[in-house]
Amino acid sequence: MKEFFDAALFSTAASAIDLYGNMIREGIKYDIFDGKEVFKARVLTDPMKLDNKNASAFFSSDTIKLLAGMGSADGGQKFIFKGRIDELISPHVFLPDPCSEAYADDEEKVAQLISMHTTFIAPDSTAQFPVKIGDLVNVRLMDNIFSYNLQCGEYVGLVNESTAAQNNEKNQACQNLSDLFASTKFSFTSLGNISFFATSAEGAPLQSWSSSDGYVLITPKEGVIGTPTIENFINQFRRQIPATQIPEIIITSGHRTASAQAGALVTKRSANGCNSAISSIPAASHPCYPIYKLYGNKTLIMEVLNVPNTKEAMTAVYERQMSQGNYSSGHMSGRGLDLRTTGMLDSTQRQLVMSAARSIGAKANYETDPPHIHIGIPKSFNPASATPSVTATSTAVPDPGVEPEDVG
Repeated sequence: MKEFFDAALFSTAASAIDLYGNMIREGIKYDIFDGKEVFKARVLTDPMKLDNKNASAFFSSDTIKLLAGMGSADGGQKFIFKGRIDELISPHVFLPDPCSEAYADDEEKVAQLISMHTTFIAPDSTAQFPVKIGDLVNVRLMDNIFSYNLQCGEYVGLVNESTAAQNNEKNQACQNLSDLFASTKFSFTSLGNISFFATSAEGAPLQSWSSSDGYVLITPKEGVIGTPTIENFINQFRRQIPATQIPEIIITSGHRTASAQAGALVTKRSANGCNSAISSIPAASHPCYPIYKLYGNKTLIMEVLNVPNTKEAMTAVYERQMSQGNYSSGHMSGRGLDLRTTGMLDSTQRQLVMSAARSIGAKANYETDPPHIHIGIPKSFNPASATPSVTATSTAVPDPGVEPEDVG
């Protein structure tokens, strides 16, 4: 990991000596990968054609630009697939192997594990792409501040090994993923960071809920992304609020990718003057303290505050955390909502909205910087869970943190 230092931290002789010692430590660090770029990877999903329509549905504009720069420059057809680095020393060593027999009958778990792996892109001038689940291929990873970018990589070609070497037990185990998913259509869905791999209903733009049934009109801001968990929650949440009491609620943020979460935090850090990287817990008078205090998981937020207030630097941190299954925000795990309050809800209505959310097990907080209501949705609203009881307030889980709404 590359560290970012503010020159102002080394303005004394003692601090300069500390910097010199750090330079020596960094100089003798051992890089186990030694600049390696090309790895052998096992294909985990069938390749999918990536045209402009698909790209805009599945990825953020930043990621589309990144993908467009990969492979050939002829602008031809591209394909994407999920893959796992299949070498003794692997950047994916911290991720459970979805091809393991331990998960052979658990479709949901396998899907979650696949989602944590790298998406590889490949150009191909033919109508068919000669790669299938279980194949061993060569792929290229790009550097980032945390060693490698494990969000996106580039397909190089099939491994030049014998058919016998390809057709081994691992190959067969991964090919069994096709049978596991045979009855369910899975697709890429995270708009940028591909934080989960699930049915095509997930990761789609959130739709409106009409008030024709007598309950509050729910209107998502353009570009807000929903998940089945969010939709399940809204279906029950709005039935706690008659349209006669609150005519309309506007949702300003739902599911966020690493990039979107970083963009939101840039706004928050800028508003508080927390623009430099910090290496220790901030004092109460420090401009970064309000952000540190806001989040429940102090370890995760300190990793973010340890880099400068730039979208690129914080996106890299969030990507690494998400690849390890860590989410500092309910938005990133698809269980967070922000509701607009300015010009929409008075103080009485705000209390009504928060009470409605809490009555069905969620956490709700009113934030003033900028003004919005943040809702943390409990796991009981996940599609695989039983329908939650409207009186089950004790089932609410601690929300990972209240974040700034997406202003725009």
